[in-house]
Amino acid sequence: MWRLLAVFTLALTPTAAAQTPPRDAAESAKTGTAIIRGRVLAADTGKPLRRARIQLTAPELAGAPRNTSTDADGRYEFMELPAGRFTIRVTRSGYLSLAYGQRRPREAAKPLQLADQEVLERVDVALPRMAVISGRIVDEMGDPIEGVNARDASDVS
Repeated sequence: MWRLLAVFTLALTPTAAAQTPPRDAAESAKTGTAIIRGRVLAADTGKPLRRARIQLTAPELAGAPRNTSTDADGRYEFMELPAGRFTIRVTRSGYLSLAYGQRRPREAAKPLQLADQEVLERVDVALPRMAVISGRIVDEMGDPIEGVNARDASDVS
């Protein structure tokens, strides 16, 4: 009788496959036939920047951004893109990180609207060099002053 009860219980127990959703249920990044190409240049010299990192994001990529790097001529390319609205962000050591359409860090990025089978050329980004200003603020005797606020003279009216 115990054997019959054990077999009957196993027959009524749901299988592990029925408890977990299929792998295909999770949304995956879409692919398409569109292309984005461009260059990354130094803003001060106009020279191409090699090994700049480019990140492409869009809701259509299901939270999985695409990444690439520029070649020796500063060129990059993203292929097999679905139609959608994309944002490109570029970073490189020694330069300010910017998104496409920005000239300064606080400006809004310019999203790219891409149709299926569309090829966007010359999506170029010019990165300004990063700089650091350092110094000491002293009084008329040359002694350091604490708690002084300093700002760029161009901000003064």
